[in-house]
Amino acid sequence: MYYVLACLIVFISGCVHDSPVPHEWLTDTKNMNYTGSFSNTGQIDAKSASRGFYLRMLTGFFWPGSRMDADTVKLTESSGQLEVQALKGMKEIARTKIALTNGELILIRSGTDDGGVYKATDRFIRNQDGLVVESVVVSAGVFIIPLAGKDKAWYFYPLK
Repeated sequence: MYYVLACLIVFISGCVHDSPVPHEWLTDTKNMNYTGSFSNTGQIDAKSASRGFYLRMLTGFFWPGSRMDADTVKLTESSGQLEVQALKGMKEIARTKIALTNGELILIRSGTDDGGVYKATDRFIRNQDGLVVESVVVSAGVFIIPLAGKDKAWYFYPLK
């Protein structure tokens, strides 16, 4: 009996959060390159006026701790590479270059955190009005019982 209960706990102790992308965020995305200056704070859905979501996928990926200092993230695409600058006002606080994969910007990071493992994938899509980010995090760990989960969220960062 305990074996069956333990197996059930393992199979039901997970969760999935899959936010749909607001339709208007994915219009006018054809033939758009990533070049532009974007606000470092964005929104999580089309109706939200909240701008509290930092462009952590880029700034935090390259410069941990600097993501909240920057108010603008400037991207310049050239020859399959993307130059990323973090700016506070007109002052550059960080800069790096990354390669695009088949013309797309996809960042993948993984590691351990608080007794579990995670893998995060952030896909960046440029539209006419700004930058759309699809963020997917898959994690697993043990907190008294084994847990696993997947979270998918969309963010929008307007042009400045």
